[in-house]
Amino acid sequence: MLMTGKYPHANKVLSNCNSRSAPFGCELQESDRCWSDVLKDRGYSLGYIGKWHLDAPYKPYVKCENNRPSFAWNEWCPPNRRHGFDFWYSYGTYDYHFTPIYWATDSPRNKPIRVKQWGPEHEADLAIKYIRNEGGRYRKANRPFALVISMNPPHTPYQLVPKKYVDMYEGKTYKNLINRPNVNKEGDTPGGKLARRHIKNYLAMVTGVDDQFGRVLKTLKHEGLENDTIVVFTSDHGNCLGSHEHETK
Repeated sequence: MLMTGKYPHANKVLSNCNSRSAPFGCELQESDRCWSDVLKDRGYSLGYIGKWHLDAPYKPYVKCENNRPSFAWNEWCPPNRRHGFDFWYSYGTYDYHFTPIYWATDSPRNKPIRVKQWGPEHEADLAIKYIRNEGGRYRKANRPFALVISMNPPHTPYQLVPKKYVDMYEGKTYKNLINRPNVNKEGDTPGGKLARRHIKNYLAMVTGVDDQFGRVLKTLKHEGLENDTIVVFTSDHGNCLGSHEHETK
């Protein structure tokens, strides 16, 4: 919906894009016209960094941590399905945040790039290079640009977050941090136990994303682009983290 402006029944993304929904055509359609297609037609340079999750996996599945023979999540997006984005550094679905994988603009399906860096930090590093257009390698200097930075956290696995962000909540307990009345703080229930175990990690992820996105905003200001750039900070959903006994969304 964020890409097309259409409701799910119209854009055919009625569920998560994975191998179970793939037989029903659950993925962004190549024929759909997205906001990025419109900007491309208007002469914009377009960049996409991070999670995409709009393509259905197909066999043989890409070899990675979140693809199994019985159930697959991750998939490469071929150039003809990128809807105008000419700079591409992305992956299909959730990642293992300290060891994410990406496909660059020219990466073949069977050769994803493996990184040993926290995903949001790595993506902010690349976004900063894109904004600065270091070496003229990222975008055409004489054109306006649009850049998507799609960070996966806060998302499972919650424990994969830099310690410096967890340490910011030192001395706090789940009783201090869980402020939703619909979370079972004390009972022996799956949602309650998950919330108590991971509330610090979850909030640390939120703080980490704020920190990394703040670096991007500082770069816009430093490059003199702050007053000529529209910044949209949004999300496709939140996570329940124990609310009403739901663990994710």
